[in-house]
Amino acid sequence: MGCVFCEERDIPVEKLGSAASIAASMALVAEQYAGGEIRPYLQSSMFMPNVRWATALAESVDQVGVSINWRTETRVDAMTPKTLATLAHAGLKVIDLGLETASPRQILAMQKSLDVDRYLRRASELLDACRKYGVMAKVNVLLYAGETHETLAETTAWLDNNSGSITGVSVGPVIAYGPPKSADVLLSDWAALGARPVDPNAAAASGITTMHLSDDFPAEAAEAESLRLSRRYMDESTYFALKSFSYYPRDYSRTDFDRDVDASDRASLPFRFSTPKTDNNFRANHTPA
Repeated sequence: MGCVFCEERDIPVEKLGSAASIAASMALVAEQYAGGEIRPYLQSSMFMPNVRWATALAESVDQVGVSINWRTETRVDAMTPKTLATLAHAGLKVIDLGLETASPRQILAMQKSLDVDRYLRRASELLDACRKYGVMAKVNVLLYAGETHETLAETTAWLDNNSGSITGVSVGPVIAYGPPKSADVLLSDWAALGARPVDPNAAAASGITTMHLSDDFPAEAAEAESLRLSRRYMDESTYFALKSFSYYPRDYSRTDFDRDVDASDRASLPFRFSTPKTDNNFRANHTPA
């Protein structure tokens, strides 16, 4: 789709494989696990099935006699509510949605879309469909070059308006990966938007270049705002629900999770606590959604 920050932006989208073959693969994997619960991730850089393909998947899943919940990812404007409804019938339970930003200026800077209103309208419609059809939506947000408090406030306001349809939010500042030959093009574009590298030699030294996004948003502030925004929409229960689906080992329980949380630095965790713990070493920072 041409998003500036995407390393696959110039790779053509390939035709989706047969829905019947995917259903058959699910059945084979389920057989390998002897009937135990599995939660596959249908991973694709650009998963954009139409209603006909989604219908074929739902029919194929019914024919092979498997009942498997699965997860996938897509852009917020790449799938219609009708398609999502059909995929939900085929077992879709969690979807990772690449919103990135709801700031008109940042949408254009990222080249996410030339029609900002259409982009945000379709995003809202898809999230509403997630709520309606019982699909957990995890929204990805990217703090981008040129980010300011004003642009972040626009994204926050949009997320607030759609919070009833959002299960969780994953937030992070943009980073340039790669040596100078590949990173310099991005860094030049970002400089024009007001960003600058934290370490000008990072691309050559490590291939990982973190950014001061603007005079308004040095790197430290971007990291802090990323945590704040994640916590605004996600508590420990919704975080665990999302992470335990396709990410954590299938035998990793909530008890295991709570134990690991207790052993962690809570100030660095990307979720708030519904039951804040207060002691001499911790002061809960609860941000209401």
